[in-house]
Amino acid sequence: MKLTKLIIGIICIITLFLFSYLGTAHTADTTQSHTESLENNQAVYNIRIFDSFIDPGTINVKKSSSVELFITYSGSETNRFIIEGYDIEERLFDGKTISLRFKADKEGSFEIGSFKRPLGMLVVG
Repeated sequence: MKLTKLIIGIICIITLFLFSYLGTAHTADTTQSHTESLENNQAVYNIRIFDSFIDPGTINVKKSSSVELFITYSGSETNRFIIEGYDIEERLFDGKTISLRFKADKEGSFEIGSFKRPLGMLVVG
């Protein structure tokens, strides 16, 4: 009887630990960083790209602003980051972060992501 209660107690503790750990890891994975300076007309985004999605999925910037993207790629193979309509294509390597700067001089919505498929949108307005 005591052994059964001990085993049930241990299982409960392990279950609680796993749920709290997984909840914390998920929260950390979905945080994003974005700063915008209206004074200098600049926008800075930290972007994470995985094989099948991008975080954040939409990047909103004002037309004529200077945009800097810090892009970290976590994937199973070498990839390329593209912004359709801006003629931007940069090579990505697993676990590496690149910095990309450009002027948002074209208004509209542009697909962003890997050269294989779009994963998100750049919205310039």
